Amino acid sequence: MSKFRFVKIDDRDLWDSIAKLSPQYSIFSNSVYLNAIGKNYCLYFVYKGQHVKATISLILGDNDNTCKLDDLCIYNSILFINNPEQKITKAHQEQFEITEFIIQSLDSIYKSFEIALSPEFVDMRPFIWYNYHSNDHKDKFKLDLRYTSYLNISEFFLKKKDEDTDIFRNLDGKRQSDIKKSIENNMTVRETDDVELFIRFYGGSLK
Repeated sequence: MSKFRFVKIDDRDLWDSIAKLSPQYSIFSNSVYLNAIGKNYCLYFVYKGQHVKATISLILGDNDNTCKLDDLCIYNSILFINNPEQKITKAHQEQFEITEFIIQSLDSIYKSFEIALSPEFVDMRPFIWYNYHSNDHKDKFKLDLRYTSYLNISEFFLKKKDEDTDIFRNLDGKRQSDIKKSIENNMTVRETDDVELFIRFYGGSLK
């Protein structure tokens, strides 16, 4: 018998209050955002005893026995709820076990499921190893790894000149040249609510 429990959650306020505690949390896991997408979705908690150890949100397919990716939900990742008193090695081991448990639970509930993990999700082994020895490729996960880069923009708050920041120094020559040219031409950036202008500029950049 597993030490974890997989529980469907209908209380959106409870979900939001717990999910936002996770390092993997983003707006795409917020119930207000999920409601705005206009798709059917399910929310689950993973309990260990009385404590929530992880959460996951799933966008349902055309029927309730499949889960699909959605263009408007960039990440619907497994969210781990960290225990600050837990040693890192112990936490990593438990997260591995939780991921295995979630995979097994989803496999027993859904005919098929697709999820987009957050860049903060670091250990893919439970997905890679699931049904590893099966000769049927349909028993295994199809992984599409897309790594996202993070930029430390804290230097912007120090009001440094662009040329004096690490971000600028690490850009390729073409990018540096474009920034220098924009400064020389006194170009500025301003916020606008003009959606049509944004779409026109975006469309022009694709030509």
